Amino acid sequence: MKLNFAHFCDYAFITEKGTPSLIGIFSGIRAEKLPSEKRDIFAIIDISTEKEKKYKFSIVLSAPSGKKMNEREIDAESSNTGHIGFLGKIDNVIFQEEGKYEASIFCNNKKLDSFSFLVVKK
Repeated sequence: MKLNFAHFCDYAFITEKGTPSLIGIFSGIRAEKLPSEKRDIFAIIDISTEKEKKYKFSIVLSAPSGKKMNEREIDAESSNTGHIGFLGKIDNVIFQEEGKYEASIFCNNKKLDSFSFLVVKK
């Protein structure tokens, strides 16, 4: 199993032709004040897997302190080419502190990969 890409953005959708379209990809958030709420974060993920197999994925957001904030679970089945592409929306994320936040991607309860982004106060 290989994570090909994972992005957080302001909005994402899959076109009629099956290609992902991402708007407002970010690697950081500038907040007017803390705590700060971001109503919608879209996560778009592309993974190479075994052919025609079912998986349970989760995306877990953690604060700089290590505290788990939000989790989004997604059930998916790979195609006959061994590929999974999906997007998920994470609602009402509240950032309590400045620093480096981590988004971890799990497959069947095993950590596949993670990426980080910064939250800073303006």
